Amino acid sequence: MASLVFGQPTAPTASSNPNKQLDLVVQREGRPFSKEPTAVGLSIGIIKDKHTYFYNFGTTRKGTSQAPTPHTIYEIGSVSKTFTSLLLAQAVLEKRVSLEDDIRKYMLESVDSQRIQSRAASR
Repeated sequence: MASLVFGQPTAPTASSNPNKQLDLVVQREGRPFSKEPTAVGLSIGIIKDKHTYFYNFGTTRKGTSQAPTPHTIYEIGSVSKTFTSLLLAQAVLEKRVSLEDDIRKYMLESVDSQRIQSRAASR
């Protein structure tokens, strides 16, 4: 896992990114984003050749120094509905989910939810 904060590598872990070219490309593209006055945080996850790479730029909230991590959760607004529906549709096609299932079957126990069927969640 490789993490970058404002384009600078943080302490590498045991599974450091062996793909230096990928690091260079993401740094080249990510650095300008973090310098934008309206930018807050950016996390990029890449799966390549069965390896997962994480890159993080900026902060988690404007005006703080909290850097994003591979575990940072971003609220992506209306795009999340489209993204969730696409993932749900793929899971239905793969027969891993039924549209009649209670969605809580697939959620973490810590999520406070009402009984919602998958069909309703995709609307």
